[in-house]
Order: sequence, then structure tokens, then C-alpha cells
Amino acid sequence: MTTSTVLRTLQKKGLIQRKEDLADTRAKKIDITEQGKEIIKKAVVTVETVDKEFFALLGDTADKFNETLVALIKQ
Repeated sequence: MTTSTVLRTLQKKGLIQRKEDLADTRAKKIDITEQGKEIIKKAVVTVETVDKEFFALLGDTADKFNETLVALIKQ
């Protein structure tokens, strides 16, 4: 799915507004609508909840898990 397709879908759902740039008509400015802001707030709460539940399974091994991830990133 292309970026323009995603943006068109979000616009159709009323979550963003796309406006032409006055200086460059090829460019578009993206604004989040009030409805879009409300959905973002709900999504953040949901993602944080799932994140906590998922990583809670690590229990006392969370620190070791994070150290291993950092080591992998450095390689």
C-alpha cells in the first residue's frame, strides 16, 4: 500500500485533511482532524496496555532481554 493510498483512506474516514501548498501545488499539507486526534488518543492507550501485558511475560528477565537486544543492535 502506498503512502498516498493510506492518506486517501484516512481522508475518506475524516481522520486527516490534505491541502495543497500555496507555494508548491505538487506538495500537500496534512492536518489531523479532531476525530483523528481522538482516535490517536485511544490507540495510544491500547498499544501501551498491550505492550505492558506482552512484556510482563518476561518477568525478572526483562533487563537481560533488553541487554541482549542492545547487543544485537550493535552487531
